[in-house]
This record gives sequence, structure tokens and C-alpha cells, in this order.
Amino acid sequence: LTVHYENKSILPSLQLKTRQTSKNSQNDYKESDSKDHTKFSVDGINFYVKRRFVLEVVKHYIKDHPNINYVELEKVFPSNLHSKALGVIRTLIEVQEKIKSHPDLKKRYFLKPDEVILLADGTKIVVNNQWGTLFPRFLEAAKKLYQVTNDTESNTPISRLKITFGNGKVIQETQAAETFRQFVMTVGVEQVQSLNIKVCKIPLISNTLHEKYQRAQKPLGNGRFLMTCSNTKTKKRDIERIAKALGIQVTVEIV
Repeated sequence: LTVHYENKSILPSLQLKTRQTSKNSQNDYKESDSKDHTKFSVDGINFYVKRRFVLEVVKHYIKDHPNINYVELEKVFPSNLHSKALGVIRTLIEVQEKIKSHPDLKKRYFLKPDEVILLADGTKIVVNNQWGTLFPRFLEAAKKLYQVTNDTESNTPISRLKITFGNGKVIQETQAAETFRQFVMTVGVEQVQSLNIKVCKIPLISNTLHEKYQRAQKPLGNGRFLMTCSNTKTKKRDIERIAKALGIQVTVEIV
């Protein structure tokens, strides 16, 4: 079956070639999709099922780039991550118009009021919620933007670091990354940078933001950034290495 969508918006006209959907095939999709309950996160705290993860990544990106417009956003999340016809994102007005002749599209996008995204220029956009076997494409794209984790990697309770210095000073923040950052600032950014430690093949402390890991690079001041793309155990190990190299007495605990 070939369905021709007439599109008079800023997007080119689309063609979608699909198989006819029956109730059985819909059930098959639900059954196959339900086998994998893995949830994903871009902040290590909030985890979402695959389809919801797509929506949250788009929302997150817009929050980080508040003045982005639809055309620019479509370049970040191009249609070929899913299909030319349905895409990753579409304008709400475009989808509403197509629903008039293709009611099934109601099921293919996040259309609830709290799911529709409003851009700075007033454009309302919606996100595709049908991924199935196409999800890995989006996941790879998301990994280029953020440090993505899943709940099979993070199936233990959220852990924090507690650093106790020999003089009794304690650093213990709500997030391990912030505890690490405070430690580095306490012992001296330049001293730590001089140790030339690397994480994920880039310097632990760098004067530049790395395209892939910039979200995990935390500011240290004076144009320097701390790479925090590691789990809590690795951070503990790195802190202990730094302390030993600098001759600083500390006790590092995962709490």
C-alpha cells in the first residue's frame, strides 16, 4: 500500500510505503516490544522506556538550546533516524492535518497537551512514539549528544562519594560528579591537570569542551573543565590516585 501525504507546510511532500496493519500485527508488535523493558537516561537519574526516552531527549535538547527553531531541530533529529514519512519530529499543525485523512496517525505521535513541545518562535512540535526495531538508530544519535545510560547498567541504588581529608574536612555532595569537582578545586586544579590523567581517551581536566562529552565536562573556572563521564567506582579510584600522586591524605567512601 502506498500512501501519499499532501504537505503544504515548510516540509517537502512525503511518501510512505507500509504494510497493511491488522489487529494481529499490532498485537505482535506489542508482544515483541514488551520483551525488552530496558529504560534509558541522559542524566543518570531519570530513566524512561524507549519511546518515552525519545520524547525526553528531544525535550532535553530544546531546553539546552532554547532558541532553536524547527528547521534547526530537524537537522539534529533528521527524519532518516526513523522514516522520511513519519520522521522523529513534526509540526503539530502538519500532523493534525494528516490525521484528517489518516486517523491512524493519532497513535504514532505524542499528542497529549503536556507532550506537545512549544518552541521559542511559537511553533508547536510533536515527537514520533513508534520505534520498535528502529530505536537503535535514535539511541546512537542520542549518544552523540548526551552521556546515555540504561537501567541494566545502573541497577543499583544511586551512590554518592564521601571524601574525608586528614584534617577532618569532608566533601560530600548529592552527586558523585559534584563531589569529584569540589575535590579537584580543593586540592588545586592546576596540580591535578599536571598529572595528565585521561578519561574516555580525553584529558581529565581540559581547556576545551569535547564534542561528544561536553555535557559530562563540569566547569572548574578559568576555562577549565573536569571530565566526569565515569561511574562512581571509577571516580573513587581516580580521586585516590590523585591524592596519592599529590601526597594528600584522604579517605574516599561510596555511600
